This record gives sequence, structure tokens and C-alpha cells, in this order.
Amino acid sequence: MISIIVATDLNGVIAKNGEIPWHCHEDLLYFKSKTINKPIIMGKKTFETIGEPLEGRLNIVLDIDFNGINNLQESESGQIYYIFNNIEDALTTAFLYYGNNCEIMVCGGLGVYTSFMDLGIVDKIYINRIATETEYNKDDNVLFFPFRYGWVINSSEHHEKFMAYTLKFDPILKEKKIGVFECQR
Repeated sequence: MISIIVATDLNGVIAKNGEIPWHCHEDLLYFKSKTINKPIIMGKKTFETIGEPLEGRLNIVLDIDFNGINNLQESESGQIYYIFNNIEDALTTAFLYYGNNCEIMVCGGLGVYTSFMDLGIVDKIYINRIATETEYNKDDNVLFFPFRYGWVINSSEHHEKFMAYTLKFDPILKEKKIGVFECQR
């Protein structure tokens, strides 16, 4: 199973000027609870923002510019992670470590989310709507989660500072725009 995990503000913003525009401790705990002991795949910029491989998870970084021979890398603190320039090798490595029945967690950024969704291989999306609206102007670099058609709510959890929705793909609804943005609080 391939799942995306993402946090957005109430308008779907995931980043502003290369950073997450909020700090929500509860969301970080939710992220950890959903990704611990699972392989996680992220883009190079997301990895650099985090700064270190996340413990208790197989960290896989996608970097289209990577052309090295050694995919196994070591961070400055000695933690191991993998780097690949394509999704196929990243998925193969995740399945080798965790088996074919594992849940692979895709955790950003925008290009990685879009690539996985465009391939049509995402089974589930965990989306947390943080109870805030990011302020920005025309000069800001604001990124929005790339919703595609056919996603419906499977379940939801109510938290004090965010709403966590689990979405599943419904191929019958692929012509309609169904998604978390139509949910009521």
C-alpha cells in the first residue's frame, strides 16, 4: 500500500517560501504515529528541511539530479538513508526491507506528491487540516496540495488544533472533484 501523509492549512497550503508556515506539535505527533516503523519517501528539499533521517523509519530520498553509484548514504550523525533518482528504485528498496504488504508513506514535497498521484499508485491519503489560514502575498512562493479527482473521505479524527482525514480513491468518482475541502468541521 502506498499512502501520502500531508498537513495543509484550511485553504490547502502546504508550504510558504520553502517552510511549513505553522508549528503544530499535535500534528508532528500524529505524523510520527502514522509513519513509525514504516518506509518513508520524501524529496531532497523536504529531507534537507528536516535535516536528519527520521529515526525508526527507513528514510528514502528522491533526487532527480542524483547520479551516484552508492545509494546508501550516511548523515553527519551516522544515521543511514537511501537516495534514488526514480520512484521505481525507491519503491523496490522499501518493499525489500518491509515486504510487499507494507504501507509506504510518501511525505513530501509537492513534486513528490504530484509524481506519485500522477502515476495513479496512491492508495490512501492522510491529510491534516491545520486550523489556520496562511497569509501570503504575490511575492511569496506558496505551494498547495495537488488534489486530483476521485478522492473521498474514508474516516476522520477530530483534534483540538487540526482535523485528520483518511481519504481513499474511488475510481467511479474520478470525474468529480471530491475531497477534504468539501468537508464540514
